[in-house]
Amino acid sequence: MSIKRCAGAVAVVCLVAALGCFAMALRSAEHRHLVPFAAPVPLTDSSATPEDGPAQMSSALGTNPPVRVVIPAVGLSARVVPVGLTRTGHMKMPHPSAAGWYRWGPTPGAVGPSVLVGHVDSYHGPAVFYRLSGVRRGETVQVVRADGSTTGFAISKITVVSEADFPSLAVFGRTPRAAIRLITCTGPFDSSSGYADSLIVWGHKIRQR
Repeated sequence: MSIKRCAGAVAVVCLVAALGCFAMALRSAEHRHLVPFAAPVPLTDSSATPEDGPAQMSSALGTNPPVRVVIPAVGLSARVVPVGLTRTGHMKMPHPSAAGWYRWGPTPGAVGPSVLVGHVDSYHGPAVFYRLSGVRRGETVQVVRADGSTTGFAISKITVVSEADFPSLAVFGRTPRAAIRLITCTGPFDSSSGYADSLIVWGHKIRQR
């Protein structure tokens, strides 16, 4: 989904694919409503590169990156890999089986919005964030980091927005506490233009007891 901090827009480029079989994912999400998607979704970002340049951006990687994201309520458990930008300023997407953490942003648990993106499906069926459309407010997202520590986030809202109205400032803008955004595609699919909308799951860090 040249880039200034908290500015710009996020575009979703979708490739045509055949319908997959999603019965297994539907059952594992306990019969919750899941949107039936039909194509792989490369999400590109044009809003979140720090304006300090590559030398400063390297420090954002940190020494304890996220390695797994888990949402128990919908049976989602996936590997997380760091992703950056292409030469054209688009966010790179990982394999459909993995979620991508935007490595120039905060590490999950640090102050600010940590952004995770993922494919909703692939040519072979459901992908990493297919089950994301089944989450509900109040449910928990767990992010495991490389050292084995875990940070929990409570889902505060779920929004569906059109590609043209993607809220870049809200997604990537500064926050007073640790936050998370999980992003994939949703809505009607057209073979010539792709998906119409983006699904965004918003969450805030849960206090550790």
